[in-house]
Formats: sequence, structure tokens, C-alpha cells
Amino acid sequence: MSYPLAWTIQAILDSEIMKIAINEKRIIMTFDRDYGELIFRHNYKPEQGVIYLRLDKYQPHEPGLIIEEIITNKEIDITRTLTVVDKNGIRKENINKPKSRRPKQLFGENSPNCLNRFL
Repeated sequence: MSYPLAWTIQAILDSEIMKIAINEKRIIMTFDRDYGELIFRHNYKPEQGVIYLRLDKYQPHEPGLIIEEIITNKEIDITRTLTVVDKNGIRKENINKPKSRRPKQLFGENSPNCLNRFL
């Protein structure tokens, strides 16, 4: 099964990656917090969503496992959202609405089992 991920190893601007993802309908996954600013301050609207991994410590294989769980879990819809994964769980912010003070908390203590080891 394949997923529409935007992938780059070149040094290009975040805004360029965002444009590519929007034009090609790709998911962005990143460790870079700047994508939230591009969405909420500069009005970029990536339809497929952005997954921001805000992890302090992890093994090299763990981000891939987290991404796999998020995009295959039917309980998690990342379309048109900034999805943040951090030590407190997974939360989503709808990119088509003004940024709220309280993003929707998807999982915390009740995260899917395969995510608990990362959070």
C-alpha cells in the first residue's frame, strides 16, 4: 500500500515543500515546527495534512513506526490538519479554521498501543 508523502532530501525552503505537497496532494511529515507557522500565519492549506513529530528522544526506526501507525489507523484522520505527536500524545488542529487555543486531543493516556512506547 502506498501513501502520498512529500519527500525531499534537497535543501529547499519549507514554503517550497509546502507548495509541492499542496500541488501534488501529498502528506508532509516533519520534525520542523515552521510548518505550523506556514499554515496558520501564511495561509498554506495542505489538503492531505502535515504530521509534526515533536519528539525529544527516539530510536532511528521509531519515527517510521509512528508515521505508519498514524496513516494506517482508521481512528486518525489527518486530512486538512496539522497533527502533532509529542510526549503528551497526538493532537490535531484543523487547518481550515482559525487556530484555536485548544487543539483537539486525540490520544494521550489512551494512545493506540503501538504509540504508547513513543509517548
